[in-house]
Amino acid sequence: MFNSLDQVRETTQIWMDDYNHQRPHDALGNLPPIEFAKKNLNKANLVEIDHTSDNIVIINSSN
Repeated sequence: MFNSLDQVRETTQIWMDDYNHQRPHDALGNLPPIEFAKKNLNKANLVEIDHTSDNIVIINSSN
């Protein structure tokens, strides 16, 4: 188990990073969610994405 709330937060952050940035998902064409989102949002020209970080940042919406 966990010894502190900080340990829970750290473990959760590690899991979220793996799940969203590393682990391939069958439903997303074996891409991690972050890669799938970057690829498909750009392809649809729905948003511009800041590729300088590992996060998707909506800069401008076409709507």
